[in-house]
Amino acid sequence: MDELQIIEHEGIRVLTTRQLAEVYETSTENIKQNFKRNKGRFIEGRDYYLLKGEQLKEFLQVTNSHLQNQSKIRSMYLWTERGANRHSKILDTDQAWKQFDILEETYFKVKHNMITSRDSYMIENPIERAKRWIEEEMVRIEQSKLIEQQNQQLIEQKPLVGFAQQVSDSSDCVDVGEFSKTIRDENIKMGRNNLFKWLKSNHYLMSNNNPYQKYINNGMFKVVEVVKKTPYGTKVFTKTLITGVGQIRLLEKIRESYGDNK
Repeated sequence: MDELQIIEHEGIRVLTTRQLAEVYETSTENIKQNFKRNKGRFIEGRDYYLLKGEQLKEFLQVTNSHLQNQSKIRSMYLWTERGANRHSKILDTDQAWKQFDILEETYFKVKHNMITSRDSYMIENPIERAKRWIEEEMVRIEQSKLIEQQNQQLIEQKPLVGFAQQVSDSSDCVDVGEFSKTIRDENIKMGRNNLFKWLKSNHYLMSNNNPYQKYINNGMFKVVEVVKKTPYGTKVFTKTLITGVGQIRLLEKIRESYGDNK
C-alpha cells in the first residue's frame, strides 16, 4: 500500500472513496454500489461524513494534493475507521481484510497515539515531567471551571431542578417520542413531529434522524442497533435515544425557545 495522504475532518482521520478503493484494490464504483446496497448498515457522523455546498468548498480549500482536483464535484463522502471497516467486511476479500488491518495499525492508529500521552509521574526526564505536569494542571483548571459553570447554571435554572432530579440519577434513555411526552408534561406544547424538526433545525440531529457525533461524544445521545424481521429477511435498523443528561440540556434549550407557558 502506497503512502496515503493524511486527511482529517473535525479532528478525525478519514479516507475518501477514491483512497478507499485504491487501498482495497477495487473500483470507486464498486465502493459506491456497495454503500448504496448496504446504506442501512452505515451511520452518518459515525461511519462517514457527507460534505456538500459550502462545507465541501471549505474542506477542499484547506485540503492539499489530489482533492483539489475534485473541486467540480457536488458532494464527497469521507469514511471513518468504522466506515472503512464496514466496507472491508462487505467486500469480503483477502486483500480488503489485509489492508484494513494495516490501516488500523498505521493510518488510523497514529491519531490515537497522538491523543494518548503519559501521565507526568511516568516521565523520568525532569524537564519533560514538569512540562507534562503543567499541561495536566491546565486541564484540571479548565475542567474545574466547566464544572463550576455547569453547577451555577443548575442553580439558576430553578424550573429544571425537579426534572433534573428525576432523570439525572437514571441510566435509562428515551426515544424522541417519549421525550416529547416529557416536554408536554412540562407545559410546553411541542409534539413529536415538531420536536424532530426542532432537533434538526438546531443541529442536534441529521437528516436521517441520527445525532451528530459530537452529541454522542458528550453523552447527550446514544444510537443503538435494532434487529427486526421483515418479509424480506432480518434487517438491522438504528434508533436514536436521548440520555438523562441529554434530556436535561435539551429541555433547557427548548424552554429558551418556547418559554414556559406555550
